[in-house]
Amino acid sequence: MKYVLAPLAGFTDAPFRLMAREGGADLTYTEMVSAAGLAHGSSPTRHLMEVLPGEGPVACQLFGSKETDLAFAARAVPAERFCELNLNAGCPMTKVTREGAGAKLVEDPEKVRRLLKAMAENTSLPVTLKTRLGPHPKSTRVFELLDAAEQAGAKGFIVHARYTSQMHGGAVHLETLAEVVRRAHVPVTGNGSVVDRKTAEAMAATGVAAVMIGRAALSDPEIFARLKGLL
Repeated sequence: MKYVLAPLAGFTDAPFRLMAREGGADLTYTEMVSAAGLAHGSSPTRHLMEVLPGEGPVACQLFGSKETDLAFAARAVPAERFCELNLNAGCPMTKVTREGAGAKLVEDPEKVRRLLKAMAENTSLPVTLKTRLGPHPKSTRVFELLDAAEQAGAKGFIVHARYTSQMHGGAVHLETLAEVVRRAHVPVTGNGSVVDRKTAEAMAATGVAAVMIGRAALSDPEIFARLKGLL
């Protein structure tokens, strides 16, 4: 089982990613990089794509809501620096969703398909999607999002197994995640409240190819090695 560090705005900068890598993470993700920021030449936005020597494989995560911005951003991301280009369709924070990005995209799988296609056509990196189960428990959209991602040529699918309405709390819906794995034709990574061996094993039991850890790594960047039995 692979264990990866989730993208966390304000936290997963290069020094912290290096700590996680040294703590056993198989893969790490940048903070969310604004596609619009790259398109408008923002220096602070480009700063988010800095990588330190020894980090190991790093994926770059973009967020945005316009095909033109994401196409430009995909070209702007240095392919030699990263191993993957990811689209965020799961962040529930208002400052992201009010722009039509992040978890707002969960409501429109067809738009997600177009955005991923724009990215895939403008980069040599494999493109992936990180998303949620749907807006709320009465509206599960993850299977439509999976279809959209695969149609766009995505090479991986990352699921935070909660609904947007849950933000970062409440039950993690592992049974739905397991159904996503059964239907998928690409590797699926599971995310959501993995904090110890018990929760990691429960996530792994869904059949995911990798387990993503976010908040638990902030105070314990060696959690990856511990779960892999290296400590």
